[in-house]
Amino acid sequence: MKKSLIIMAFMLFSTFGFAQITKGDIQLGGSEAFFNTEFPDFDRANLSLRPSAGIFVSDLTSVGIKLQYSISESNGLNSYSFDFGLNSRFHKMVSENLYLFVEPSVSIGRSSDENITGSDTKTNNFAIQVAPGMSYFISPKIALEMSLGSLFYTTSKRDQPSGEITTNNYGLSLNLSTVSLGFSYFIKNKR
Repeated sequence: MKKSLIIMAFMLFSTFGFAQITKGDIQLGGSEAFFNTEFPDFDRANLSLRPSAGIFVSDLTSVGIKLQYSISESNGLNSYSFDFGLNSRFHKMVSENLYLFVEPSVSIGRSSDENITGSDTKTNNFAIQVAPGMSYFISPKIALEMSLGSLFYTTSKRDQPSGEITTNNYGLSLNLSTVSLGFSYFIKNKR
C-alpha cells in the first residue's frame, strides 16, 4: 500500500514539472468561444471552434495555421462561416508554467447568411489582427490557454441581389464576449 501511494504521488507531481518551449516543438490545439444574448425582442447565440497547429522556429516563437468554423443564430437569421489563417506567436515566460503571448495573424474566409424568407447572401472576408493571451502549463506537454480581444482590421465583400457591398472595420476589441478559452498539446523536439 505504501509503495502504491509513493508511485501515485510521483506520477501526480511529475506532471507539474517545468514547461519550457524550445525550437522544433510542435503545438497542436484549439479554442472555442460561445455566447448567448437574450433581450425581449432579440436573441442571439454564437459558437466558434478554432483548431490550430504550429511549429516553434526559435525558442518562444512559433508560426502556424488556424481554422475557424462559426455558427450564429439570431431571430430567424442563421450565419455560417469558415476561415483559414496564418499566425505567429511570440511568448514571454512569466514563471515556470506561465507564458504570456502576442499573436499576430492574417486570415481569409467565406460566410453565408440564411434568413426565414429563404434569401441567402455570401460574404468573402479578410482580416488582420493582433491578439494577447496567456498559456498555463498543467504538465510539460499540456497548456490551458486564454486570449482576450484583439487589435484588428477586417474587410468584407458581400454579394447581394442589389450588388456587391464592401465593408471595412478596424478597432480594439477588449470585452468579455471576446474571451476565448482553449488548450494546446506540445510535441517536444528530441534534440
